[in-house]
Order: sequence, then structure tokens, then C-alpha cells
Amino acid sequence: MVHLFSLAVITLAFIYAIESAVVKAPVAARACSPVNCHGKTKTCPYGYQKSKDGCDICKCNDPCNPQGKAKLCGPKERCHVEKKADGTFGTRCDAAKPKKGGKGDKKGGDKSKVDCTAPAVTGMCRAAHKRFHYNSATKACQEFTYGGCGGNSNNFNTKAECEKACKV
Repeated sequence: MVHLFSLAVITLAFIYAIESAVVKAPVAARACSPVNCHGKTKTCPYGYQKSKDGCDICKCNDPCNPQGKAKLCGPKERCHVEKKADGTFGTRCDAAKPKKGGKGDKKGGDKSKVDCTAPAVTGMCRAAHKRFHYNSATKACQEFTYGGCGGNSNNFNTKAECEKACKV
């Protein structure tokens, strides 16, 4: 009987040790599941946000609005993300430029806040949409490739929309 009791105690101690090791395992030792974006492919140029346990979640990092921190730029400033020579990204804030332009937003909104002097910006995503922007150097609307998200207001579906908004 004592032998059976000793065997039970040793077995329970062994199980407790194994369970304790699993609970206290560092985050790096735990396996994270692949990011599940409800069956859709999601590309995040600045990486995914992390959950409390350190695993990726289906939300993209935004360098201008870091997770759990205050926005980098004030309400009258514009945030710019720049790729550095080492492949990392840096941000900077500039005072917003005065807006120029007319009406006729590609999404049905008011395009009166178009900055026709802003450069063509592909944006953070990796799609390839044919768009037009006003080139203030050539004083003409030109085609460029838009990635699908981010960018700026100097972005039009058609050359005619660009010419109307920027009064070419």
C-alpha cells in the first residue's frame, strides 16, 4: 500500500512539474498560430500588430499611429513614412500645406481639400491601381501606380477628374 501511495505522489509531482513548465514557458518558446485574416490575404508593409502574448494579429502596424501610444503628429500636421537605407522605416511630421482644388472625389466626397502640389504617393499596400496625380513641375496630370491604401489627396481615378480638381 505504501508503494502504491509513493507511486501516486511521484506521478502527481511529475505532472505538476510538466504543467508548471508549460505555463511558465517564455513567449519565444510558444508557437504562434499563423495570422488568420478571415480567409483573406492581408499584406502589411510595416508588419502586423502583436497580441499581449507576442503573436501577430490581423491588424497592420501604422508607424504614424503606433499601437498603445499617442499619435506621432498633431492635428495640423501630416505624418510621412520614409524607408531608410537599412530597410527600416522612419517617420516625420510636417505642417499641413494649404489645400487647393475643386470638387469631385473618386469616392463621392468633397475634393476641395486636394493638395495638387503633393507628390504622387503609391501608399503602403502592394496593389497596382492605375491612377492620376497632378505634377506641379510639368503642370499636367500624369499616370502613376497606387498601392490601394495610404497615399494622399493628389490621387484621381481618371485624368479628367485630376484636371478638373487641379484646374489644368
